[in-house]
Amino acid sequence: MDVLIESRDIEVSNSLRKEIEKKFQSAGKIYNRAASCDITIFKENDTEQNNYCIEAKIVVPRNVLFAREKAESFESALDKLVTDLKHQPLKYKEKLEEVR
Repeated sequence: MDVLIESRDIEVSNSLRKEIEKKFQSAGKIYNRAASCDITIFKENDTEQNNYCIEAKIVVPRNVLFAREKAESFESALDKLVTDLKHQPLKYKEKLEEVR
């Protein structure tokens, strides 16, 4: 699965890039027909503590899986996001099997 990482108005460190790629490569093994994954990293301008955001869009045949998480750091937002995205392909696979 190809992983494309974009950021809005911030510099993404190499260590964070490597961690993102590593986590999404392992998440891609759950649903091996995923074509690509687009990750967007940004910091929201609000007064809340949870203003580090990560969005992910995974393209699978006939569908797009999307998740967005906010947390106090990019690393914790990434962990929450990966957990959420690991469940979505499983639900999608179950739905496809029900149709057959």
